[in-house]
Order: sequence, then C-alpha cells, then structure tokens
Amino acid sequence: SYCGAVKYSARVTIEHDPDSRYYIEADRVVSSMKVSLNGADAGTLFCAPWRTDITELIRSGENELVLTVYGTLANNYYTVPTKYRGKLEYGIMSPVRIVKVQF
Repeated sequence: SYCGAVKYSARVTIEHDPDSRYYIEADRVVSSMKVSLNGADAGTLFCAPWRTDITELIRSGENELVLTVYGTLANNYYTVPTKYRGKLEYGIMSPVRIVKVQF
C-alpha cells in the first residue's frame, strides 16, 4: 500500500567530451521521475519521452546520479473502499542510459 517516492542512486564515470550532448534516458517509468546529477536538478519527467539533457551538469570522471521516482495513489486505493483503481506498477520499468550525442 506504499505511495510515495523511491530513490535510486549510482556513481558513474564519464569521460566528458565538450563537443557532445549528454542525456539521461529510460524507455518506461511509472509514474514520474526527478533526475539530479552531482547534486544539481536536471528536471522532472512525467511522460514519454523519458529523457532530459544533462550536458551542463556532467564532469569528467566520477558523477553521482540520483533518480527519485514518484508513484501514483493506486497502491493506496487497494487498501481503502473506493471506486478508483489503477495498475499496481511502480518504479523504473526499463534500463536507464546515459546517451552521448556527438556533433
């Protein structure tokens, strides 16, 4: 019945190329995802495409990526009398990638 946020974090090593753009990308998230890199906000994603530009936040070497996923009230609705129902899905439902686009 949990409804709230789940935080995922990872340290990633990147060789920064100043002639490229970098994006965080996922194929599917339920229901919204806040992205931060190295302690800075990179945006909140709430629908497809699940992609945000992180170019200005990347450093060469180690970077700290934090993804905070917020679910819907569907889980809670299964614990109380209500006519509202939803899918009991929650979280990052696909791999998350750092995509580098060279110009």
